[in-house]
Amino acid sequence: ETSKTFMFQTLNKSRYFTRNVRVTILSVTGGGQIDFGKSTAPIHIVGVFAPTVTNVAPRSGITGVPISITGTNFAPICAGGVAALPGDPPCTVKLIAFAVNTNTPLDISYLDFTVTPTQILLSAPSSLSAGTEYDLVIEVATGASAGNPPFTDSLRTAADRFSKAAGPTITNVSPSSGSAAGGTLVNLIGNSQLTCSQRILFGGSPVATCTDLNPGSVRLVSPAHGPGTVDVTAGSSPPTQETKYTFTGGPKIDAIAPSFGPESGGTVVTITGSGFLAQLPGPQPAPTVTFGGTPSLNPLFHTDTQITAIAPACPAPCSGVKQIVVHTSLGDSPFTTNANFSYTAGPVVLGLSPTSGPVTGGTMVTITGVGFLPGSTVKFGLLPATTVSVDSPNIIRAVAPAGGGNVDVVVTAGANQSPNTAADNYSYTGPTITSLTPNAGPIAGGNAVLITGQNFTSGSAVVFGALPVPPAQVTFINPTQLSVIAPVSTNGVSLDVRVTTISGQSPIVPGDLYTYTSGPIVDALNPTSGPTTGGTIVIITGKNFTAGLTVKFGEVNVDNLNVNSATQLTLLTPPAAAAGIKDVRVTKGADISPISDTAKFTYVAAVPIITTIDPNSGSTFGGQEVTIIGAGFSGVVCPGAVKFGTVPAISCQMVNDTTLKAVTPPNVSGQTVVTVTTTNGTSDIVANFTYKSPSGLGGTTPPPPSAAGPITYSLSFRWTLLTWFGRDGIAIGDAVRGYPPTAGSDITTKVSAIFRWDTENLIYKGYFPLSEGIPGANDFTTLTRGAVYWIATGSPSEVAWTVQTG
Repeated sequence: ETSKTFMFQTLNKSRYFTRNVRVTILSVTGGGQIDFGKSTAPIHIVGVFAPTVTNVAPRSGITGVPISITGTNFAPICAGGVAALPGDPPCTVKLIAFAVNTNTPLDISYLDFTVTPTQILLSAPSSLSAGTEYDLVIEVATGASAGNPPFTDSLRTAADRFSKAAGPTITNVSPSSGSAAGGTLVNLIGNSQLTCSQRILFGGSPVATCTDLNPGSVRLVSPAHGPGTVDVTAGSSPPTQETKYTFTGGPKIDAIAPSFGPESGGTVVTITGSGFLAQLPGPQPAPTVTFGGTPSLNPLFHTDTQITAIAPACPAPCSGVKQIVVHTSLGDSPFTTNANFSYTAGPVVLGLSPTSGPVTGGTMVTITGVGFLPGSTVKFGLLPATTVSVDSPNIIRAVAPAGGGNVDVVVTAGANQSPNTAADNYSYTGPTITSLTPNAGPIAGGNAVLITGQNFTSGSAVVFGALPVPPAQVTFINPTQLSVIAPVSTNGVSLDVRVTTISGQSPIVPGDLYTYTSGPIVDALNPTSGPTTGGTIVIITGKNFTAGLTVKFGEVNVDNLNVNSATQLTLLTPPAAAAGIKDVRVTKGADISPISDTAKFTYVAAVPIITTIDPNSGSTFGGQEVTIIGAGFSGVVCPGAVKFGTVPAISCQMVNDTTLKAVTPPNVSGQTVVTVTTTNGTSDIVANFTYKSPSGLGGTTPPPPSAAGPITYSLSFRWTLLTWFGRDGIAIGDAVRGYPPTAGSDITTKVSAIFRWDTENLIYKGYFPLSEGIPGANDFTTLTRGAVYWIATGSPSEVAWTVQTG
């Protein structure tokens, strides 16, 4: 596709009006050409002083619920009834509701509401119909005067939507996305009528597991659903912008390689992306691939992020560009230009080696691709290659002719030419310099300098500024390296080193600067990296080190420094605010060592340190956001790097090197250890967070038994969180029936479900006693000693559950 950008100026005669118009481009002056026909697109013009609505909160509610409408220009031209311009009459503010997708107004301006320039406060009026979504439009009425419209309205957008509710409402869904396989722990917040007794649906898919936390707040497990965004509803609650939930996990293509192939098919294409394996319970069929609707041969290889497929033949008549689509049980990959595969009737160039050479030509270039035929010809731009050898249908070797600039390498086979792609770009280049080692030296010269770059030849000439290096003192090592002897110069001068060959002279770049100095020079650091906390012992080797010098790492002075000799320093690195690379420079009087690749120190994130967790306690149900303060958090991979005991956080976010945000997972009551792990290590193991059982919901977790024998759990009504200290690996059915009989507790009729948190997949897995024997009904069937479980009971009174430990 070709992207074109046009700049133009509009003339809005009605300056107060806000409106949508359509702009149609018919032609372009100055030699411009529109090769895609007439183009038309909408444009939004905002009038002078026109009101705009940016948000309505909440998005839904019952009659009388407070509503806050925020935006701009609600009262700037009529505050206090004062006109904006001389001659304009006083003005007023109205609030008008339009049912979405209709033009029937409902004037609610006579209700009591408060107006400021950026906010309108009112109570949801009874005149709004329950279950209907409205646009709340702000109308600033100015009266009529010359050149002034009678009023101007805010534009109707999704930002001004409000839904009247007669029953429960949902104002927050957190998190707002999760796997299409379901199993995500989701919190809903709404009004007091929001309870699990309502039928809660995710886009029509019912929720099976739900827990009432408090009036207006429930926790549930998302059902399985196809990829996409749906509304979450509870009973008659209206859908709003805040009730959207996105199911993720369907296939998505990011790139394909190659993106060209012959019409006969057979091109092996590597497809990269995500979601190629449907993460659903039970065995799933392998993904399939189509090219413009035509199935490919079975994929040669597939993982969740990569598929290798063979392009089928293009059906006649072949139109050229086909969309590659990956199909899984969770749906199809969406359209993207990244997945366009072009069929070509002729050859295709897939790569060049090398991709550049001197302007004199003579470089042997290996061309890889498809569709090469005996007798194929090759051009570098408009110039034919001096020699061409077709080794196979996939390889051609050609010698580049003399030329210049960047050109496309074009292969012609029969009557067909290869299309231009990024893979066929060839550059004619002269010599270039990337670095000098060292990049500083004495004013007397005479020291060896290694020049690193490209396209050097045996006849290369070198100058330091205007000072030539005698040819006898220039040694050609290979096309990327020259060794030269620095000529004599004067103190304090920095000169650009340039190399000249028959292909031209190297351009001036930062890496070619050489400094003549009698002051300090840094040749090397050992080591070249250390933690941001500082304190690393570093030895600097170089020249002209004398007493009284100073050293800086970036902009930070070194406090602990010793001059060992004229060529060696020892120091302790200062701390750094963040990880990164710092220039190390030595100063003595007016002289300062030059910046060099050999004088750089890399600060790496230190082993994580936790100093504060706020808050440092929370419910055993989890789901609470905490802030972790410390140091060395750079490189944290969320959420697995943050653990509460042995359980990973539900989610986490690295704010910076010293701050993390994390959401607590469910866990047993009592003190636990929160740790942060990076590639540099794990924070100290200390008890720094306390889990507390909510009143009436926690139950008890007895201490582990000291020897084999019975142990009794107290199960509270609805939910109890406990650590299993019974027999390891016992079948759940045996455990709830009190097997062996000497244990004495049969609670089969009182337990409705047992859940455990899957720390690897971050989902709850369940066991339902009444579904034993039904294939696929239960996610697990045994209990593991030391693991944490949620036990659901229907008994209104406390249940004693005695089990054997041995």
